Amino acid sequence: MKKYNLIIILFYFVSIFVMGEEYSAEEILENAEAAMFPDNFYAVIELITQKTNKEDKTMTIASYYKKNVGSFMEIQAPTRSKGIRFLQIDNNLWMYNPRSNSRKAMRLSLRDSFQGTALSNNDMSDPNYTDDYNVSIIKKTIFNHPDLGDLECYLLEGIAKLKSTTYKKVHFYVSVEKLLPINIEYYTKSDYLFKTMLFSDFKKSAGRERPTKYIMTSLEEKGTVSLVYIKELEIRNDLSDSLFSKTALVKE
Repeated sequence: MKKYNLIIILFYFVSIFVMGEEYSAEEILENAEAAMFPDNFYAVIELITQKTNKEDKTMTIASYYKKNVGSFMEIQAPTRSKGIRFLQIDNNLWMYNPRSNSRKAMRLSLRDSFQGTALSNNDMSDPNYTDDYNVSIIKKTIFNHPDLGDLECYLLEGIAKLKSTTYKKVHFYVSVEKLLPINIEYYTKSDYLFKTMLFSDFKKSAGRERPTKYIMTSLEEKGTVSLVYIKELEIRNDLSDSLFSKTALVKE
Protein backbone atom coordinates (compact mmCIF):
# COMPACT_ATOMS: atom_id res chain seq x y z
CA MET A 1 0.00 0.00 0.00
CA LYS A 2 2.83 2.38 0.91
CA LYS A 3 4.62 1.52 -2.33
CA TYR A 4 1.43 2.25 -4.27
CA ASN A 5 1.07 5.67 -2.59
CA LEU A 6 4.71 6.48 -3.34
CA ILE A 7 4.18 5.72 -7.03
CA ILE A 8 1.16 8.05 -7.10
CA ILE A 9 3.15 10.85 -5.44
CA LEU A 10 6.07 10.42 -7.84
CA PHE A 11 3.69 10.41 -10.82
CA TYR A 12 2.09 13.62 -9.52
CA PHE A 13 5.40 15.50 -9.31
CA VAL A 14 6.63 14.19 -12.64
CA SER A 15 3.37 15.34 -14.25
CA ILE A 16 3.79 18.81 -12.79
CA PHE A 17 7.33 19.03 -14.17
CA VAL A 18 6.36 17.80 -17.62
CA MET A 19 3.38 20.13 -17.88
CA GLY A 20 5.53 23.10 -16.95
CA GLU A 21 3.48 24.02 -13.91
CA GLU A 22 6.71 24.69 -12.03
CA TYR A 23 6.70 28.15 -13.64
CA SER A 24 4.95 31.04 -11.98
CA ALA A 25 3.05 33.59 -14.07
CA GLU A 26 5.89 36.08 -13.55
CA GLU A 27 8.49 33.57 -14.74
CA ILE A 28 6.48 32.74 -17.85
CA LEU A 29 6.14 36.41 -18.76
CA GLU A 30 9.81 37.12 -18.01
CA ASN A 31 10.82 34.27 -20.35
CA ALA A 32 8.53 35.59 -23.09
CA GLU A 33 9.98 39.09 -22.69
CA ALA A 34 13.52 37.73 -22.85
CA ALA A 35 12.61 36.11 -26.17
CA MET A 36 11.44 39.44 -27.55
CA PHE A 37 14.53 41.49 -26.73
CA PRO A 38 17.73 41.18 -24.66
CA ASP A 39 18.13 43.29 -21.53
CA ASN A 40 20.43 45.72 -23.36
CA PHE A 41 20.25 46.04 -27.12
CA TYR A 42 20.54 47.95 -30.36
CA ALA A 43 17.93 47.27 -33.03
CA VAL A 44 16.95 48.47 -36.47
CA ILE A 45 13.21 48.31 -36.92
CA GLU A 46 11.13 48.69 -40.07
CA LEU A 47 7.61 49.81 -39.29
CA ILE A 48 4.92 49.62 -41.98
CA THR A 49 1.41 50.92 -41.29
CA GLN A 50 -1.49 49.96 -43.53
CA LYS A 51 -4.83 51.75 -43.50
CA THR A 52 -7.91 51.18 -45.63
CA ASN A 53 -7.89 53.28 -48.82
CA LYS A 54 -4.55 54.90 -47.92
CA GLU A 55 -0.99 54.37 -49.06
CA ASP A 56 1.23 52.32 -46.77
CA LYS A 57 3.55 54.38 -44.59
CA THR A 58 7.01 53.00 -43.89
CA MET A 59 9.64 54.19 -41.47
CA THR A 60 12.97 52.86 -40.26
CA ILE A 61 13.98 53.37 -36.64
CA ALA A 62 17.22 52.83 -34.75
CA SER A 63 16.46 51.80 -31.18
CA TYR A 64 18.73 51.58 -28.13
CA TYR A 65 17.54 50.10 -24.85
CA LYS A 66 19.23 49.61 -21.50
CA LYS A 67 17.34 47.80 -18.77
CA ASN A 68 16.45 49.93 -15.75
CA VAL A 69 17.88 53.00 -17.49
CA GLY A 70 15.78 53.90 -20.52
CA SER A 71 15.27 53.79 -24.27
CA PHE A 72 16.49 56.05 -27.07
CA MET A 73 15.11 55.95 -30.62
CA GLU A 74 15.91 57.87 -33.78
CA ILE A 75 13.99 57.80 -37.06
CA GLN A 76 16.28 57.03 -40.02
CA ALA A 77 13.66 57.10 -42.80
CA PRO A 78 11.60 58.56 -44.46
CA THR A 79 13.59 61.72 -45.23
CA ARG A 80 10.92 64.07 -43.92
CA SER A 81 11.11 62.46 -40.47
CA LYS A 82 14.82 61.61 -40.42
CA GLY A 83 16.57 62.66 -37.23
CA ILE A 84 13.50 62.83 -34.97
CA ARG A 85 14.48 61.32 -31.63
CA PHE A 86 12.63 59.85 -28.68
CA LEU A 87 13.75 59.29 -25.11
CA GLN A 88 11.90 57.35 -22.43
CA ILE A 89 12.97 57.25 -18.80
CA ASP A 90 10.57 55.54 -16.39
CA ASN A 91 7.11 56.87 -17.35
CA ASN A 92 8.42 60.00 -19.04
CA LEU A 93 8.70 60.29 -22.82
CA TRP A 94 10.15 63.15 -24.85
CA MET A 95 10.51 63.83 -28.58
CA TYR A 96 12.99 66.15 -30.24
CA ASN A 97 12.81 67.30 -33.87
CA PRO A 98 16.13 68.82 -35.02
CA ARG A 99 14.27 70.72 -37.76
CA SER A 100 12.26 72.67 -35.22
CA ASN A 101 13.33 76.15 -34.19
CA SER A 102 13.61 75.08 -30.58
CA ARG A 103 16.30 73.14 -28.74
CA LYS A 104 13.68 71.97 -26.27
CA ALA A 105 12.24 68.46 -26.28
CA MET A 106 8.48 67.95 -26.40
CA ARG A 107 6.77 65.83 -23.75
CA LEU A 108 4.59 63.04 -25.16
CA SER A 109 1.90 60.81 -23.72
CA LEU A 110 2.83 57.13 -23.55
CA ARG A 111 -0.74 56.21 -24.52
CA ASP A 112 -0.86 58.22 -27.75
CA SER A 113 -0.27 56.68 -31.17
CA PHE A 114 3.35 56.45 -32.27
CA GLN A 115 3.59 58.58 -35.42
CA GLY A 116 0.07 57.65 -36.56
CA THR A 117 0.62 53.89 -36.31
CA ALA A 118 -1.45 51.23 -34.52
CA LEU A 119 1.19 51.13 -31.79
CA SER A 120 1.28 53.42 -28.79
CA ASN A 121 4.38 55.43 -27.93
CA ASN A 122 4.93 53.06 -25.02
CA ASP A 123 4.67 49.99 -27.28
CA MET A 124 7.64 51.28 -29.23
CA SER A 125 9.80 52.59 -26.41
CA ASP A 126 9.32 50.04 -23.63
CA PRO A 127 9.50 46.30 -24.44
CA ASN A 128 8.88 45.16 -20.86
CA TYR A 129 5.54 44.31 -19.22
CA THR A 130 6.63 42.72 -15.95
CA ASP A 131 7.27 46.10 -14.33
CA ASP A 132 3.81 47.41 -15.22
CA TYR A 133 1.45 44.49 -14.63
CA ASN A 134 0.49 42.02 -11.94
CA VAL A 135 0.12 38.75 -13.80
CA SER A 136 -1.69 35.49 -13.12
CA ILE A 137 -2.23 32.28 -15.07
CA ILE A 138 -5.80 31.96 -16.31
CA LYS A 139 -5.44 28.57 -17.98
CA LYS A 140 -3.72 26.54 -20.66
CA THR A 141 -5.39 26.89 -24.02
CA ILE A 142 -4.90 26.29 -27.73
CA PHE A 143 -4.05 29.33 -29.83
CA ASN A 144 -4.52 29.01 -33.57
CA HIS A 145 -1.54 30.76 -35.10
CA PRO A 146 -2.03 31.59 -38.81
CA ASP A 147 1.48 30.36 -39.68
CA LEU A 148 2.27 27.79 -37.00
CA GLY A 149 -1.13 26.15 -36.51
CA ASP A 150 -2.50 25.11 -33.13
CA LEU A 151 -0.13 25.91 -30.27
CA GLU A 152 -0.59 24.98 -26.63
CA CYS A 153 -0.21 28.20 -24.70
CA TYR A 154 -0.35 29.65 -21.23
CA LEU A 155 -2.97 32.38 -21.12
CA LEU A 156 -1.82 35.03 -18.67
CA GLU A 157 -3.79 38.03 -17.48
CA GLY A 158 -1.96 41.22 -16.59
CA ILE A 159 -3.65 43.91 -14.51
CA ALA A 160 -2.02 47.35 -14.52
CA LYS A 161 -0.24 48.25 -11.30
CA LEU A 162 -0.78 51.98 -11.81
CA LYS A 163 -3.57 54.09 -13.31
CA SER A 164 -1.00 55.75 -15.55
CA THR A 165 -0.11 52.43 -17.24
CA THR A 166 -0.88 52.47 -20.96
CA TYR A 167 -3.35 49.56 -20.86
CA LYS A 168 -5.63 48.61 -17.97
CA LYS A 169 -5.53 44.91 -18.79
CA VAL A 170 -3.59 42.66 -21.17
CA HIS A 171 -3.80 38.98 -22.03
CA PHE A 172 -0.60 37.18 -22.98
CA TYR A 173 -0.43 33.93 -24.94
CA VAL A 174 2.92 32.23 -24.30
CA SER A 175 3.84 28.87 -25.82
CA VAL A 176 4.08 26.04 -23.30
CA GLU A 177 6.86 24.27 -25.17
CA LYS A 178 9.38 27.12 -25.54
CA LEU A 179 7.88 29.99 -23.51
CA LEU A 180 7.84 32.18 -26.60
CA PRO A 181 5.47 35.15 -26.98
CA ILE A 182 2.65 34.25 -29.37
CA ASN A 183 -0.06 36.90 -29.02
CA ILE A 184 -1.08 39.82 -26.82
CA GLU A 185 -4.57 41.26 -26.39
CA TYR A 186 -4.99 44.82 -25.13
CA TYR A 187 -8.07 46.02 -23.24
CA THR A 188 -9.48 49.44 -22.39
CA LYS A 189 -10.60 50.55 -18.93
CA SER A 190 -14.10 49.29 -19.79
CA ASP A 191 -12.72 45.82 -20.69
CA TYR A 192 -13.11 46.42 -24.42
CA LEU A 193 -10.63 44.51 -26.58
CA PHE A 194 -9.25 47.10 -28.97
CA LYS A 195 -5.84 45.87 -30.17
CA THR A 196 -3.94 42.63 -30.70
CA MET A 197 -0.27 41.89 -31.29
CA LEU A 198 0.65 38.68 -33.12
CA PHE A 199 4.25 37.43 -33.09
CA SER A 200 5.60 35.61 -36.12
CA ASP A 201 8.68 34.72 -38.20
CA PHE A 202 10.59 33.08 -35.34
CA LYS A 203 14.32 32.92 -36.08
CA LYS A 204 17.61 32.74 -34.22
CA SER A 205 18.71 36.29 -33.48
CA ALA A 206 21.08 37.73 -30.88
CA GLY A 207 21.82 34.31 -29.46
CA ARG A 208 18.38 32.70 -29.28
CA GLU A 209 15.07 32.06 -31.01
CA ARG A 210 12.96 35.20 -31.24
CA PRO A 211 9.99 36.60 -33.17
CA THR A 212 11.21 38.94 -35.91
CA LYS A 213 7.80 40.14 -37.08
CA TYR A 214 5.08 41.72 -34.93
CA ILE A 215 1.61 42.45 -36.27
CA MET A 216 -0.37 45.06 -34.32
CA THR A 217 -4.01 45.14 -35.41
CA SER A 218 -6.39 47.90 -34.33
CA LEU A 219 -9.92 46.67 -33.65
CA GLU A 220 -10.95 50.23 -32.88
CA GLU A 221 -9.78 51.75 -36.16
CA LYS A 222 -10.91 49.12 -38.65
CA GLY A 223 -8.44 48.31 -41.39
CA THR A 224 -5.43 49.69 -39.52
CA VAL A 225 -2.49 47.33 -39.11
CA SER A 226 1.13 48.06 -38.23
CA LEU A 227 3.83 45.55 -39.16
CA VAL A 228 7.03 45.63 -37.12
CA TYR A 229 10.07 43.92 -38.68
CA ILE A 230 13.21 43.46 -36.58
CA LYS A 231 15.87 43.94 -39.26
CA GLU A 232 18.88 43.98 -36.94
CA LEU A 233 19.29 43.05 -33.29
CA GLU A 234 22.48 43.15 -31.25
CA ILE A 235 23.14 42.60 -27.56
CA ARG A 236 24.83 45.80 -26.38
CA ASN A 237 26.10 45.65 -22.82
CA ASP A 238 28.41 48.58 -23.56
CA LEU A 239 25.71 51.25 -23.80
CA SER A 240 26.54 54.31 -21.73
CA ASP A 241 23.93 55.77 -19.37
CA SER A 242 24.72 59.17 -20.89
CA LEU A 243 22.95 58.15 -24.12
CA PHE A 244 19.67 58.04 -22.21
CA SER A 245 19.58 61.70 -21.27
CA LYS A 246 17.88 64.88 -22.45
CA THR A 247 21.34 66.25 -23.25
CA ALA A 248 21.92 63.46 -25.77
CA LEU A 249 18.35 63.84 -27.06
CA VAL A 250 18.82 67.45 -28.21
CA LYS A 251 22.48 67.18 -29.18
CA GLU A 252 23.27 68.59 -32.63
